[in-house]
Amino acid sequence: MLAGLMVLAQAGAQTLPSLPNIGRVNEIWRVADARMGRQADYWFEHGDLPRAVQLLGFRASLYPNDYERATDYGFLLKSLGRRNEELAVYIQFRQANLSKDPDAAWPEANFYYEMKMYAKVAPLLEPTLSRNPHPNSYRLLARSYEKAGSLANAFRIYQELVSAHPTDMAAKANLERIRKLMKAARIFPF
Repeated sequence: MLAGLMVLAQAGAQTLPSLPNIGRVNEIWRVADARMGRQADYWFEHGDLPRAVQLLGFRASLYPNDYERATDYGFLLKSLGRRNEELAVYIQFRQANLSKDPDAAWPEANFYYEMKMYAKVAPLLEPTLSRNPHPNSYRLLARSYEKAGSLANAFRIYQELVSAHPTDMAAKANLERIRKLMKAARIFPF
């Protein structure tokens, strides 16, 4: 009985561990994550692509809302010719983030554009235009319409781009280029 009391007394004398300092934990995690990024870069630069892919995939899964991590992972898969896996990364990213990020559909739309699947671009990007996406969304959508032969839609999208970004000189030049193509083809309203 005395031994049991001594154990209880010792247990009571020990202090409970304190809660971790969240700022310190965040800083440790930031440093660890930066180190993983440098390691992925090292493996990529030295040709150890399987390890780089594995680490980029891990980082993308840790941060499913991070545009850069998803696109870095997708780009490496693309460079290895693993296009189906690349597309899966972009679809997953879009599905998880479209409600929060108007640019979440862009990587998948760009994939379809590169694969010359222009008809798949518009359903992804058109709905995002009302949410003020990056100008590249407008450009990709307009180019997809142009490649698909829909100059009137390309013209409309370039007009929206110029309206949203009036200092974008490339958008103005493309708008004029499409206008001339439409005029030459006698497409209404020119």
